[in-house]
Amino acid sequence: MEEESYGSSERGSTSSEESAPYSTDSSSHATNPMNSEEEEEEEESSSSDDCPSKRRKHGPIVEEEDRISTLPDSILLTILSSLCTIDAVRTGVLSKRWAYLWNFVPSLRLADYYFRHAADRANFVDNVLLLHRASKLTNFSVEVEYNPKLKPRVDLWVRFATTAKVDQLNLLLSSCFYKLPQHLYANEFVSELNFRACEIKPNGLVRWSSLKRLCLWNLALHQDVLNEVLLGSPRLEFLELRSCN
Repeated sequence: MEEESYGSSERGSTSSEESAPYSTDSSSHATNPMNSEEEEEEEESSSSDDCPSKRRKHGPIVEEEDRISTLPDSILLTILSSLCTIDAVRTGVLSKRWAYLWNFVPSLRLADYYFRHAADRANFVDNVLLLHRASKLTNFSVEVEYNPKLKPRVDLWVRFATTAKVDQLNLLLSSCFYKLPQHLYANEFVSELNFRACEIKPNGLVRWSSLKRLCLWNLALHQDVLNEVLLGSPRLEFLELRSCN
């Protein structure tokens, strides 16, 4: 009898062990996929704590560094020189770093298609030249709808450019002819001239000793005047005439 009871208890323990894998706790753990995902997220969270360089999924957004503003002034001025002057002036509102940077741009490109009235565009040009601080100009370009009332102001603009020893001077006017000031004919620094709707009548000799490129558009040009220009430009390499009478 004792042996039978021992055998029965042994069989009972065996059956309980066989049914253990199908217990309620083990079954719920094995059939719930959320537990494995939570464990993975906990592992990722712990790994991110161990490695601070890794960005967390819901971490704060860090603003990128302004690398352009850290560039040297010479590079920034080169960038601003590629813009129209009114756009270069607008960069002054970006930060203190840019507030007065445009004042030293070596290239000024002044066009009137940004303004509705002639007085507005003329005032803008005057203000730009008043605040400009570059001692040397590589390019000075004015493209406006000209009328005789603007002649005194355009004369001042040309004087400003020649005083800054400009390399390239562009006077691209329209509507009326602008008579070039006499001091411009004795410029020894300019290497390129582009005139549109301008009147060329020198009273004396033309002395453009550094001039290499000359473009004349939409103007009346007498043969004698053209000869004086060619004689006074010994280094001239390129001559372009468009719609010249």
